[in-house]
Amino acid sequence: MFKSGVYMGDEKEQIMLKIILATIEVIEKEGYDKLTVRSVAKEAGVNVAAINYYFGSKENLVQAMFKQTLEHSFMDVNEILKNESMDLRDMMGLFFDYLIAGSLRYPQLMKAHFYEPFLHDDYNAVMISWLKDMFRELALKISGKYEITEEELIFMMMQIFSLILFPAMLPNLFREGAGMDLLDDNTRKKYIKNILDRFFDDKMKEKASE
Repeated sequence: MFKSGVYMGDEKEQIMLKIILATIEVIEKEGYDKLTVRSVAKEAGVNVAAINYYFGSKENLVQAMFKQTLEHSFMDVNEILKNESMDLRDMMGLFFDYLIAGSLRYPQLMKAHFYEPFLHDDYNAVMISWLKDMFRELALKISGKYEITEEELIFMMMQIFSLILFPAMLPNLFREGAGMDLLDDNTRKKYIKNILDRFFDDKMKEKASE
């Protein structure tokens, strides 16, 4: 979800990318609250001065990492959204499967993206803006075809996402409490299908052809 396929061109960009990927590794190994410039430097095989030179501060590095990971995710999601031949339910299923699979593979990174909203009620986080854009994009694509308003669709997708976010944040609760391992493709797809079945009721009737 977050790392594969990222490309940056010149030597400076390659070093910056190396540091960003090292930041993700440290977060996954130790947790976001344990992240330090020194631990990133060690993981990346560079000195602390290099990180300060390229990013200026830990805060700038973290924001660059958030931006990089979400830009890559945005490219992947756009590939899903631009498929005009895909059925609506399949499109939404693929979108949410992408989110939950990536979140479960990089659980600490996912928590890092929501750290400020959860702990400090700061909704200026990059992830929040990204989600709003994704929900709006899906709603615009869908609302003209079904008898449901754009606002209702956005609300519906926020409800669905809340059911996706919970197991991503607490995977062991699902694994131990419900015997569901959502890293298993079939289990995860069944979970998402059950969620979508709840929402694709009479409200989602297709508009009559004119």
